[in-house]
Amino acid sequence: MKYIIPTMVVLLLLSSSFVGVSYTIEKTTLSFDGDTLYVGGSGPNNYSSIQAAINDANPGDTVFVYDDSSPYYESIEIDKTINLIGENRDKTEIISGGDIITLSADFINISGFSILNFWGTSLYICSSYNSISYNNFSGFDYYEPRDHTGIEISNYNNYNLISNNNFCNLNVTSIDISPNCINTTIINNTFFDNQDDIIIRSFCHNTTIIGNKVLGNDGYSSIYIIESNNSIIKNNYVTPPDGWTGIRLYCSHNNIVDNNTIIGIKGSCGIHLWNSNHNNIYDNYMYNCGLIVINSFQNSVVNNTVNNKSLVYLEGYSDLIITNDSGQIVLVNCENITVQMQNLSCTSWGITLLETTNCSISDCIFSHIGRGISIDHSNNNIIMNNFFKNKSLISFDSSYNNTMKNNILQNNYVGILCYRSGYNTIINNKISNNIRGIYLDDGCTRNEIIFNAISNQKDYGIKITSDCYNNIIYHNEFLYNEYNAMDAGSNTWDDGYPSGGNFWDDYNGADNDGDGIGDTPYFIPGGNKDRFPLGNFRPDTPLINGTTNGKSGEVYNYSIVSTDPEGDDLYYLIDWGDGNVEEWIGPYNSSETIEVNHTWDEIGDYIIRVKAQDIYGGESDWGTLEVTMPYNYHSNWWFMRWLDRFPLIQWLLDIIR
Repeated sequence: MKYIIPTMVVLLLLSSSFVGVSYTIEKTTLSFDGDTLYVGGSGPNNYSSIQAAINDANPGDTVFVYDDSSPYYESIEIDKTINLIGENRDKTEIISGGDIITLSADFINISGFSILNFWGTSLYICSSYNSISYNNFSGFDYYEPRDHTGIEISNYNNYNLISNNNFCNLNVTSIDISPNCINTTIINNTFFDNQDDIIIRSFCHNTTIIGNKVLGNDGYSSIYIIESNNSIIKNNYVTPPDGWTGIRLYCSHNNIVDNNTIIGIKGSCGIHLWNSNHNNIYDNYMYNCGLIVINSFQNSVVNNTVNNKSLVYLEGYSDLIITNDSGQIVLVNCENITVQMQNLSCTSWGITLLETTNCSISDCIFSHIGRGISIDHSNNNIIMNNFFKNKSLISFDSSYNNTMKNNILQNNYVGILCYRSGYNTIINNKISNNIRGIYLDDGCTRNEIIFNAISNQKDYGIKITSDCYNNIIYHNEFLYNEYNAMDAGSNTWDDGYPSGGNFWDDYNGADNDGDGIGDTPYFIPGGNKDRFPLGNFRPDTPLINGTTNGKSGEVYNYSIVSTDPEGDDLYYLIDWGDGNVEEWIGPYNSSETIEVNHTWDEIGDYIIRVKAQDIYGGESDWGTLEVTMPYNYHSNWWFMRWLDRFPLIQWLLDIIR
């Protein structure tokens, strides 16, 4: 039977380990030498309610909660400096909704509980100098899906310690630190299957996040630092989900991100610097993810690896050639850098150009990368002879006078993505089998898109939004796309006459004057048009020659010929008029006469119809030939035997036929 245990005293020194590294946290606390009050168990004066014991406790007391009366269905407010200790973190359960435990006094220590939350916040801290350790925080859906948060610290509460806890199944945030909370320490916790895990909000300076395991979350970021400086993020093990981020710094400066292991899924981001300067990023190991840098400068990025290869980060360099096999390359404020012969895969962005000019990227392969190349506020660069495949697009953002030529882009979400960019030249690229080939958005202007082969897009070959204008698109080839183009802006789709516009595989206009340009415009959804299309002109109507009056049951030969204006190979669809159809036989050379044959089994009048189709899908009009098959006396054996007896009658019938 449980009656007496020693008085619990808060630790002045907490030490623990993670992946072989030991951490010690210094914390100023009060001395706990008061009485111990018991909840549950079988002692004669034990409490049945945790809140009742807290109400009777004095500052410095310990409230010890036995597990044999668990679970405890109650919400708790602690307004005095005490220890609240559970007997067994896996068995001593507190279950409720709303704010389950609220701390409104300083120097409170809580450990040894499983806190199950079916809605609201498990632990709401409105005070400073508290220690929350060795607890389990989890959410569950009691009646219906609801929002669950693990620990929330309200504004202006400082020096709180959160250590060695487990957080799981919390569909909002595991730890949410409100603005203006300084010197929070988060150490050696484990997070699994939550939404967002650690969010540090504005002006929470000097936060320490060390030795945590952040696994399988499903939110925006695993560790997210917002407008907070001078923090340490070190020795954490993080697995961000597909498309999301392991460690994100937004408008945060002078932080240290050191020796973290970040294992992503293809398309994840390992570390994201966004409007964040003067940070130290070093000795981090990233696999299937990498570094994204947006509008961030004067950071020290040293000795990091991506997929077991070096992360090359250069800021303020010029006149260099990079040929060593790298895991990722980031160029910030650089000039005249040449990047060649890289094989980059399974990282966040393959090569980043940020405020970088006059660089060349050539003969590289990009595969399974969120963005193969990101060109951000960077001008006068050349991207040529590269291969972008398997979800590895190239993007331009606020960038000008760049040239992209002779590249292959296939099996990506978008081949080329342009935002707020102008005067760029996209020329002679092969863009195929993407969701969308080229996408211009958000004020793109005066870009030139010429001589590209754009084929087999699952959506649009080129899509341009309404705020893009004065872009020029001509001499491109559009083949087998779900939709060749959509342009809601004010752009030009041809180079005038006689240079012409673009080749459209679904253009069915004529070229009666033989100048190679369609006689009617090609209309583009969204309100634009190619005035001088180099379209796929329809083959000529097929000519059919052969017997027009014959005997049913006999085999007859027919010749068919059509000519394609571009000389493309042709297929033929033949409808014999008796229910028999030969579908798209071929291919045959343009103007080649083909021989076919057919037998009509029944008497009657028939119309042979033939249509030609070129290899790009352009179809001719129907060519026709009428034929007549009279009565077939050969099909009646008794009649034939009768004719054998009277050959003169058979001779007369043959003359009549």
